[in-house]
Amino acid sequence: MTMFTTVIGLLPIMWSSGTGADVMKRIAAPMVGGITTSVAMELILYPVIFYLWQSIPGLPDHDRGKTPSDCRSIVIPTRAMITARMDLSVRTSSR
Repeated sequence: MTMFTTVIGLLPIMWSSGTGADVMKRIAAPMVGGITTSVAMELILYPVIFYLWQSIPGLPDHDRGKTPSDCRSIVIPTRAMITARMDLSVRTSSR
């Protein structure tokens, strides 16, 4: 949806013929091509690569199907953790 609004906004620049239109067309053309290519890759190519990657035999299954809450190795520091660490460093440095 964002791609369509961006391309629709750039189409008048692509079809303009007034003063400075030649410069603006050189700017708008790569933008339209890049946005279109990016969306095509995200919707077509990346899912195929992901499917092929998941179907490779011999890969460990420990990461497949896990939600972020199941992963114990990821620790997101909260404000309480940062404050507790700061209090601990202040207490140890004052001695």
